[in-house]
Amino acid sequence: MTRVLVLNAGSSSLKWTVLDAASETVEEQGTATWEGADGGRHLAELRSILGQISPVDAVGHRVVHGGTTFREAAVVDGGVRDAIAALAELAPLHNPVAVAGIDAVAQAYPGVPQVAAFDQVSPIGWALVRVMPRAALLAH
Repeated sequence: MTRVLVLNAGSSSLKWTVLDAASETVEEQGTATWEGADGGRHLAELRSILGQISPVDAVGHRVVHGGTTFREAAVVDGGVRDAIAALAELAPLHNPVAVAGIDAVAQAYPGVPQVAAFDQVSPIGWALVRVMPRAALLAH
């Protein structure tokens, strides 16, 4: 069985689901609210939650903005992590929390592959890319 943790670390909450990849069955899931919390609390909350989840084989992260750097999902390595952090100005409430999730997972599950999936490369995101001027996309 391959267990995949999906993390959605947002500006006001953390949502997570652990799936059996073969059957797509939800094995574990939860939500934590952290509206108004500082970044240090986000990392502490992530670490606490990861400590309660049974070991996983892979992790997927929802990342709001990949700028023009990411046009598809990316396997997270040091360069991808740093690029997401550098794009924080495009999604200041979201990207830093996504980076905290990447860092917490790397500490909790060393060597477990992580993948970042970017909102602007989803079907809805690409629809926006096609109709919005480039400057407007980079401003939001």
